[in-house]
Amino acid sequence: RQISHYYRRRGTATVFGGSLASSYPQLVQAYFDTVVIGDPESTVPQLYRDFCERRLKHSYRSAPYRPDTVARPRFDLHGGRAPLGFALEASRGCPYACEFCVLSGLGTRYETRSVGQVIDDIRHGQAQLASCGHRLRHRLVGFTDNNLGGSLGFLRELCDALKPMKLRWYCAVTFNVIANRDLVRAMSDAGCICVFVGLESFNPAALAHMHKYQNVAHKTRAAIDCCREHGMLVISGLMLSPQIDTLDYIERLPTLVRDAGLHVPTFLCFESPIPGTPHFRRLAAEDGA
Repeated sequence: RQISHYYRRRGTATVFGGSLASSYPQLVQAYFDTVVIGDPESTVPQLYRDFCERRLKHSYRSAPYRPDTVARPRFDLHGGRAPLGFALEASRGCPYACEFCVLSGLGTRYETRSVGQVIDDIRHGQAQLASCGHRLRHRLVGFTDNNLGGSLGFLRELCDALKPMKLRWYCAVTFNVIANRDLVRAMSDAGCICVFVGLESFNPAALAHMHKYQNVAHKTRAAIDCCREHGMLVISGLMLSPQIDTLDYIERLPTLVRDAGLHVPTFLCFESPIPGTPHFRRLAAEDGA
């Protein structure tokens, strides 16, 4: 809000999008010239045209997601400056409904692009980086998907297509993926070297309270060991539930992390009621708001 105010006072138009804008557009509308609700593919091009013609609307609401409208990234624009090669999106959303997650607040969905489109974008990106003189980086690819394993069938098909390309890649997946030994083997054979997984907690009661039913706490060590055996690094964050976790559990966290084989969590935070999420709405209802 303050950043928008700073630039609006100087005659610059400000645009706000993302999860908060999509969940509560009426809350943020007063602080920005334009609010974008939903996906960018059907909104940003029109917004840009309207901006160029000096007729910005107060809001733009996206049409239903169409995988074929996802634009091919301009990998050449960063000129090889990205330290980890290049990244792209193969799917959008997540089929699970974890109570704290922003995606659950926006509505549970999982959309996939065609594997052929994804492979074409990777090859195009490799060619662009090679033309910029960065041949060493074009073998490393990142998938920015919320959950690349939202469809196990899609992930297997993608792995089959990636395997002959001899790439090294990384992604984010849910726990049920790394608990599946056959799928871990397929990902490793296809070049996967690192996965981010939302372990969140070693407390089964907290996982159930978060509606994170795809996680099985007692299988965590076996899943991480399986990934390590196949040359895949598991990185993860952890979350504390103020309503469920006890001081005893918090004091035991270093031991639990070590026993699980998770060397260092990427973060440790409290489960927070982000506006728009089921967690936020439940706490508001319990408080009588």
